[in-house]
This record gives sequence, C-alpha cells and structure tokens, in this order.
Amino acid sequence: RLSPLGIRSIAKSADLILTRHYEAPSKVLVLDCDNTIWGGVIGEDELHGIILGQDGVGQAFVDFQKEVKSLIDQGIIVALSSKNNENEVWEVFKNHQNMVLTKDDIVAWKINWSEKTQNIKEMARELDLGLDSFVFWDDNPVEQEKMRLLAPEVKTVAAPLEVYEWPNLLRSLFDFAKFSTTKDDASKTALYQKRAKFVRDSSKADNELSYLKSIRLSPDIHYFDRSNIARAAQLCSKTNQFNLNGLRLSEANFLKVLKNNGKLFSGFYKDKTGDFGEIITLLIDNNEKVRSFVMSCRVFQRQIENIFLAE
Repeated sequence: RLSPLGIRSIAKSADLILTRHYEAPSKVLVLDCDNTIWGGVIGEDELHGIILGQDGVGQAFVDFQKEVKSLIDQGIIVALSSKNNENEVWEVFKNHQNMVLTKDDIVAWKINWSEKTQNIKEMARELDLGLDSFVFWDDNPVEQEKMRLLAPEVKTVAAPLEVYEWPNLLRSLFDFAKFSTTKDDASKTALYQKRAKFVRDSSKADNELSYLKSIRLSPDIHYFDRSNIARAAQLCSKTNQFNLNGLRLSEANFLKVLKNNGKLFSGFYKDKTGDFGEIITLLIDNNEKVRSFVMSCRVFQRQIENIFLAE
C-alpha cells in the first residue's frame, strides 16, 4: 500500500531528477578560510593557535575538508574568498600538518579586504562562468546575507552553527549532484587552473592573435564512436553559456539521432599549457539540421568554435 508519505517521497525524488535534467549542476564551491576550513582567525591566532585536527571541533574541520576534497575528485572547482592577508593563508596550507586541502586544489582565489560579492564576480569573469555556477560557503551570517542580496544568482549555503553538521550537509548538497562522472572530471581542477592562467596572460598581451599563435593551438576533430558519446552527452547536459539551443540531450537522445543516420562530431584541444580533452560537440540529424552544438567554457576566447565549424 502506498502511503501519503511514500507519495511525497517519490514526488520529491522525481522533482530532483527533473530539475537536474533541465538545470546544470553548480561547478564552483567558494569557501571562506577563518572559521570555515579551520577554526579561529589566522591573523590573530597564528599558525599554532588555529583549531584543526584536534579532537572535537578540530576534527570536524578536517572532516569538512575531506568532503571538499571528495568534490574536487568529482570535478567540482574550489575557490577561496577570504578577508585576510594572503601570505598568512598560504602559510596554513603549506605548514599546518592537519590540512587536507593543498594550494594545488585551489583554482581561483581572492584573499583581500574587498567585498566577497565583488570577489566572486571577478572570479566568474576569470573562469568564464556564470554566477549561477557558484556555491558560496561562509560561516558568517552577515556575509551570507550580503551575498544573497548583492549576488542572488550565487547559491549561498545557510551553514549550521555546529561545525560537526557541515560534512554531511556538504555531502548531501543537491547543487553539485549529477547523473554521472567521467575521467575528465578528475582533471578539471588542473584544466580550470590553466584557464585562469590563460585569462591573466592574455589580458597582458598586446595582440590577441599573436598571443594565440604563441601558445601553439592544436585542435583535433573526431567523428562519432562509442568512446566519445558519453562525454558529448555530458557536455550537452551541463553546459550553460555555450549551448546554442539550450537543450540538454541525454546519451539515449544522441543514440536515437545517430541510429537514424545522424552525425556526431567532437572537438579535442590542447596547447602548450596542456591537454584539455574533448571540449566541443556537434550533433546533426539526417536532415542536416543542428540538434546540439555545445562547447566547454574552459576554451573560450581561443577561436576554437570558428576552427571547428570551418572544418
């Protein structure tokens, strides 16, 4: 017998699945430092005085960092926005023996005394992501409220007062939930670090085309095979900015078009900074109508879409 409780539970689960089908998961977790990834204030308590790794609340901060590390392994980007002196923050990362996160885990950071809403907007430009791709975690209710008012597109977590509740909350946070994880997700931190460096370096260049030549662009195009369809479907399901018709097609949708004499083209890209893997996909049906054209924001501003379409 299906009870009212059972009906509500099924409806709630179906709603989550449909939400993720139509809305891409968030991509970036922005963390405060003091009293968020460790206890205490580094500028006042110094390295030996912060709470991290001891029994009780210190262990809770370690467990929270472990959950952040798990998200990184799933392809989530981690950034820092902290009102602090930058050298003191990195001293903790480098020298505190109980730190789980390392500086290499952090893709972008704004460690300064500016408003955190401004910091996140700057990081969004640097990573070429929309504000709706960001999740903000800060222990301070004032900072939380500022973010909700001044950057409502950002998903702001209402962090509980008790730190021991944080690991489970982060683990169960729906914002990052997705249907599958690919091998490309594990390398996403390094890829976005390259993206951020590209933006910084290109902004200093006098001529865009000369700069693009200097990094030795090396694109490649593959036709459909079984190895690239999963990545193509994933790109389609999670891409927001460069998804030209906004449709989120599943792997089954791709196969249906292909079985009906459609065509799938995938673009791969690398330059002197590294290999970005499969970053663009184009699905055409048997009437030569474009069904899906998407590209990863990691390679914006490189003219890759023009090279791909010309080919």
